[in-house]
Amino acid sequence: MKVGFGKYKDCTLAELFDKDFSYFKWLKNLESCDIDKSEFDKFDFDDEDCVVYFGQHKYRRVSDIYNNEKKYFSWLASKQWDMPELDRAINFYKNLDSVVQ
Repeated sequence: MKVGFGKYKDCTLAELFDKDFSYFKWLKNLESCDIDKSEFDKFDFDDEDCVVYFGQHKYRRVSDIYNNEKKYFSWLASKQWDMPELDRAINFYKNLDSVVQ
């Protein structure tokens, strides 16, 4: 399935998922999107996830950092960010640890 408009016109959803996850999420929630919502369900992601736009893991999703860079995730989780979306994502994955234990 390809995007039919905007800055990612002719990109597939898979390309968009890897290239710009924030735009992928925005497109998924767009009311007037001509892409069937079931197409987005084919991708494994949490709605709470977001992208980190700074530091050594710039442009990586919090879920990826959580799964693969535990030390860096712990550092992220130890800080207070003035970014509500990032704080929500960190808290979501931090709470997964407490559910598992």
